[in-house]
Amino acid sequence: GVSAQSMGDGFPTVLSTSGSLTIDNPVSVTLPPAARTISGNLILLRGVFITTNGGPRLTLGANPYSVTTMVKRSGGSLSGVIQGSNWYEIEYTGASKTTGDEWTGAGMRNLRVSLNATDTLYLNSNKTILNYLYLNSGLLHTQSYTLTHIDQTEGSIFGAGPGSYIIGRFRRLIAPGIGDYTFPVGGSSFSPVKISFTQSDGGSVIVRSANGDHPSINSSSLNSLRTVNRYWYTVADSGLFNYSCALTLNWAFSDQDAYFNRSSAVA
Repeated sequence: GVSAQSMGDGFPTVLSTSGSLTIDNPVSVTLPPAARTISGNLILLRGVFITTNGGPRLTLGANPYSVTTMVKRSGGSLSGVIQGSNWYEIEYTGASKTTGDEWTGAGMRNLRVSLNATDTLYLNSNKTILNYLYLNSGLLHTQSYTLTHIDQTEGSIFGAGPGSYIIGRFRRLIAPGIGDYTFPVGGSSFSPVKISFTQSDGGSVIVRSANGDHPSINSSSLNSLRTVNRYWYTVADSGLFNYSCALTLNWAFSDQDAYFNRSSAVA
């Protein structure tokens, strides 16, 4: 349709895993005034999908033990807090956009960033990913917020590279013991950090990459004309009272000053 629409009571109470709902209206589509569950795919193409007809009404995912529900948002938006804690995942495609109410469910487990190559996904608040992060194409900008990744396994982040990484504060939970943790961050260029713990009592670390020389470089012994024009913030924001680790810092060749000498570099 070309004008606002409301779904009838004939819309199923539970849309099964084999079904999908596509919202493609330039204005809005409103959910019926009764609780509904979508266990298949919710595809947002155009317009606002209003799920608060008389109060929060929408639950995503029907099985809390497997991810069967995908919210695919290429356009449009969702209005209304997702109910329950059933598992689901989100994939963002197409042009630049800001996260919204589709990322309010307690069971949101996996994030897929699959935007156009030159576009960006912006966070509208602090966000949490429970399991897997797929950085396929396009940037993810946290703005003034923090993106937290709960899964502590090194193999829980996929993709990432010069065309798809995180700008801003990225927080990872650190398990007690030995482990490697990659932070696919960057600024004007991809500049990831890898932290390798040889011992740890557990906690969490926030990493952010920043463009340019460090603000205090002039009070150091470094020559600002012979440096890498990039610096990183690493903060143990909880736990980690007893640990030992090594950091591997990566940067783009374009970050280096012309007279930078890698063989004598210090951090």
